[in-house]
Amino acid sequence: MKLYLDNGYLNIPGVLENEYTFNIIVGGRGTGKTYGALKYVKENNIKFMFSRRTQEQVNLIKQPVFNPYKVLNNDMHWNVQVAPIGPKVFGFYDSFRDIDSGEYHMDNVPFGIIAAVSTFSNMRGFDASDVKLWIYDEFIKESKDKPIKEEGKAILNMYESMNRNRELKGEPPIKFLAMANSEDIANPLMIELGLVTVATRMQKNHQEQYFDKERSIALYLPQRSPISQQKAETALYKLTKYSQFNKMALDNEFVDVDLTLVRSAKLSEYRPLVRVGEITVYQHKAGNQYYVTDHHSGQCQTYTSGATDLKRFLRSYSWLWNAYLNGRVYFEEYLFQVLLEKYFGM
Repeated sequence: MKLYLDNGYLNIPGVLENEYTFNIIVGGRGTGKTYGALKYVKENNIKFMFSRRTQEQVNLIKQPVFNPYKVLNNDMHWNVQVAPIGPKVFGFYDSFRDIDSGEYHMDNVPFGIIAAVSTFSNMRGFDASDVKLWIYDEFIKESKDKPIKEEGKAILNMYESMNRNRELKGEPPIKFLAMANSEDIANPLMIELGLVTVATRMQKNHQEQYFDKERSIALYLPQRSPISQQKAETALYKLTKYSQFNKMALDNEFVDVDLTLVRSAKLSEYRPLVRVGEITVYQHKAGNQYYVTDHHSGQCQTYTSGATDLKRFLRSYSWLWNAYLNGRVYFEEYLFQVLLEKYFGM
């Protein structure tokens, strides 16, 4: 698929018109992700759900200055406004000016619904039967933001709640479009979908598109955006030329990814030490080095990823964290490094 339009922005229509149900775009700032998606749904009269991670982020949207349609209203001469539907749910409404009174009036029915992932599970009686597309904007949290408990599962549960049994009735599933900047490769959604290793390899190989037909997933990591190249000559990005912010915003690099501990090893030289969650830690037979993989063999102490078992794991293997910090723990894949940190509560 052609990833960029002739004007240099991302080809969002191409993404939304592809054959894949689940589409994830992790791209640089200002490359047209949200703009293109919101423009597409309105021009094509598609009923959609628009989400951000938290209720606080959603509440901001009702303020005109944070209206996601603000720039589009100006560019397209639209007047899309945000108004409450319920206590924690809002809607995008077309607003029209009355010729006689000069006052603006909103449509009675919203063409898009706005809800937060963090609070959707508490909503009762929500009917999403007419929703055809779910746009999850800014799905990767910034470092200052608080995590959502079981965030990956919360996203999938929200999709299930909206999609329900429509496929059993012969209807197409809700299309899913998740978009974010490259803050964290090990984010809950990509961990849950098993895409962390895929994304790591894509970044390493400068690959921009990945497709999994069996699972109906398309992952996009734009790394040669013409818009990002143009933005490099603007004031902020000249100022931050050598910073991690610049690498994230323009080069679309996951700046916190450290692959120095990722390598291959002969498991025959190791013996299983402990199994926790999805990973097994092996200890070298001739020294104090350790290797982490998802391969399970032999007998060893085993812990689940449940809260109580993780407390037991921490109590018995806190010294393993020190070994990791001292560079004596290696990993078959970057995902396993992420999981070990997660199990240690980091």
